[in-house]
Amino acid sequence: MKRPGRHTLRLTAASAAIAAALLCLSYLFNSLPYSFGGDVSAQVWTERIGFIFNGRRNHLPDSIALVNVAYDKTLVDYDGRLYNTIPGDNRRAPSGRIALTDRRKLLDFLKAAKGAGYKYIMLDVRFDDDIVSDSVSLALFDLIGSMDRIAFAIHEGSDPVADVPADKAAFGDYNITAFESNAVKYPIIHGGRPSMAAAMYSALDGGIISTFGPLTFDGSALCMRSLFLDYPVRVFDRAVETDGLMPADYYYLNLGVDLLADPDSVARIREYVADRIVVIGDFDNDVHDTSIGQLAGSLINLNAYISLSQGRHKISWLYTALLFVIYFVIALSLIKHQSPIDMIPALRRRKSTALRFLFSLVGFSVVLSLLSLLLYLAAGIIYSIVLPSLYFSLISLWIEKRKLLSESPQ
Repeated sequence: MKRPGRHTLRLTAASAAIAAALLCLSYLFNSLPYSFGGDVSAQVWTERIGFIFNGRRNHLPDSIALVNVAYDKTLVDYDGRLYNTIPGDNRRAPSGRIALTDRRKLLDFLKAAKGAGYKYIMLDVRFDDDIVSDSVSLALFDLIGSMDRIAFAIHEGSDPVADVPADKAAFGDYNITAFESNAVKYPIIHGGRPSMAAAMYSALDGGIISTFGPLTFDGSALCMRSLFLDYPVRVFDRAVETDGLMPADYYYLNLGVDLLADPDSVARIREYVADRIVVIGDFDNDVHDTSIGQLAGSLINLNAYISLSQGRHKISWLYTALLFVIYFVIALSLIKHQSPIDMIPALRRRKSTALRFLFSLVGFSVVLSLLSLLLYLAAGIIYSIVLPSLYFSLISLWIEKRKLLSESPQ
């Protein structure tokens, strides 16, 4: 049996090193909470084609209860900041009155829900420190502190009021860039504090997210620090479609007129939340652009939790091995200046000019784009080609430059 020569071994080792380096860089790159455009192109086009044939359809499992607070506001006195450009300067002056989610109604709802056997309450409502706490607010905060399996939203750049229980606070943010303004990636943790999705995942599924330098773990399993978002739960309308009569069922209920205005509101609320994940938020105004259209921010948090509960943040070693093989073949073809047809012995022996021309048109970017599409269609995996495409482009330029230098007369 003929042994491979030293030159072949060097090429193999170099290709393996290039593939391994890309896997490591991809882990760090994809863990960033930022999207740089093109990350979810396969997902976007698949969803768009689906919309053409099937329309934009709502989907809400029975295990989820949505409560809308968009129309339950109250006016409170507000002192606005005088300076937003001077760090640490918190001087304020009376500015008038500001609309705030009605905390009395939230208090009444949570009183009824407590002990009703809900699975979890995602309270996508902020309690920022620029609003003075009155007696109703203090009662609401005490109630939240006494409840299990509940988290309320905080956002970057604003601090929660000191009276609210800090251990029930979780981030509800995602990041945008100049390249991508849609909700594409979702940070699992933010500045050492869990996201709303991670807080729910910890309470319901026992997930323990921790970090060690650039690495992130769920228990002992290596995982990503950010998620590419998918949207199995999607609600675009308030009511379930009917034949033109007033609908008998709704995807979400308004806190005031649908729940608290019921003559027996306590029983109504307890029945509505029992054995369900309860999501409280603004489903009409707090909407964000996503790959499937505009979606409520509360549902973005909920879908992020679903991804966590399905283990989509964990590193799959089978998937990693598949990527390694593909990256290895691409790297080897670049180093050896061969097309894909020359890498396969059965095809290399064929003399078809048409087949060779077809393969010559297939660059690594096309291969990676097809891979992205196949992974999403077959397994729902969102694979970003941004970094691999740039990486192999740079490798190709470097190899070509070395080739030119070696061929130039000395």
